[in-house]
Amino acid sequence: MIISATYGFAIARISTEAAQLKVSIAKQNMQALDDAVRLVAWSTGSSKTVYLENCGGVFQTKPLAKNLTIVLTDCQALSHTVFNGYVGKVLYTLEGLAESQAGFFVKGDSRTIVGQGASTATQLYFERDENAQQLVLCYRPVATALAVDPNEAKPLNVIRVYIISLSVSRAVLLYGSFHLKVSC
Repeated sequence: MIISATYGFAIARISTEAAQLKVSIAKQNMQALDDAVRLVAWSTGSSKTVYLENCGGVFQTKPLAKNLTIVLTDCQALSHTVFNGYVGKVLYTLEGLAESQAGFFVKGDSRTIVGQGASTATQLYFERDENAQQLVLCYRPVATALAVDPNEAKPLNVIRVYIISLSVSRAVLLYGSFHLKVSC
């Protein structure tokens, strides 16, 4: 009886540790992918290939995910849509995790838009679909604003919004270990 109980406990513990190892590998893969994306993001024509190790999950690109609409308004007469489109996301679907990590951010936070220097554009977080947990990598816009007074007549506000979009990728579904090329 004691041997059976010990064996059952050991198997459960090994299974939990194996799931945590898979999550660690998935996090490492996504952070390597994020590094590659941020490296090539602002250099047209540049590319970098990353190796993603087998974490036991399913890797997916979803180019038609995360619709982003940016409207410039002064809350009075001015209202202009400056961007309306998909920015895409990539994710690992991880099955068999003992506890839910949904809502936990590995990198970034839940803010929709950030100012330059305030935080990273990267959002790497866990969410749950109907069957399994997912480790999601996506990007939010970064905005900067500068007030310029060229002639002391009317001040000029310069607003720049930087968007990293994964929407030009094709939808893929990959298993195991593979190389992935990131291009700008």
